[in-house]
Amino acid sequence: MSFKSYVILMGVVLFAGSGAGETIRTVEREDRVFQAGPGVLISDKAQEGVDTDVWPIPAVYYREGRFSIFGPRARYVLHYEEDDLLVGATAQMRNEGYEDDDSRVLRGMGERRATLEAGLTVRKYFGWGRVTAEWTSDVLNEHKGHEIELLANRWFNNAFDVEGLRMLPTVGVNWRSKQLNDHYYGVEADEARGFRPAYEVGSTVGLLTSLRVDYPLNDQWNLFSSVSAEWFDGEITDSPIVGQHYKLTAVLGAMYKF
Repeated sequence: MSFKSYVILMGVVLFAGSGAGETIRTVEREDRVFQAGPGVLISDKAQEGVDTDVWPIPAVYYREGRFSIFGPRARYVLHYEEDDLLVGATAQMRNEGYEDDDSRVLRGMGERRATLEAGLTVRKYFGWGRVTAEWTSDVLNEHKGHEIELLANRWFNNAFDVEGLRMLPTVGVNWRSKQLNDHYYGVEADEARGFRPAYEVGSTVGLLTSLRVDYPLNDQWNLFSSVSAEWFDGEITDSPIVGQHYKLTAVLGAMYKF
């Protein structure tokens, strides 16, 4: 993995911080929150033969008023209502790419780089949990595509009757545009070889699942872990450079509240 990819992947750990648990009430507060600590990232991509990466990485979360940064994502709340409707502008890094020396199957492929995406998030809170719809689009013209996600999740406090233990299971679906899929999982005609035929990927609908767990050691220290998986459909998994039906990211660590 290149140094650039490592730096971008550093941000993935940050997402496991408290930012993902924000509510309208935290948006209304003007106090500043900063948390940091050690973390470990495990990244398992779908491309054939690419090794699972394990990295020690700092974990950081920052929020002040309507603005927050958590991992590869930044958000500014544009609008919220008392019935717990939130609309926000979102920016995020996507690191789904590779270099041709990452595996034998990828040799001779052009480098697929990480990119910056921006979009819009709409979140509605209900008595049972929350539903989030999000649209993002490439702003650096790397893959020139789009993605739409629809997620449902709920916080469980004092899970399994353990004081302070919080769990956030999430399920959802996503739509990925042809441009996004073809860039990271397709094979161009000039990249084709005898063992790697040209392949064009269309738009897809996939399944998203994740589980986050938080546990406070005391008023300052908090343990966290998060595992997320994206399950691909046949348009992607039939590609000659894809070796599995999913990509997986896991993070764990501890954060100190300053």
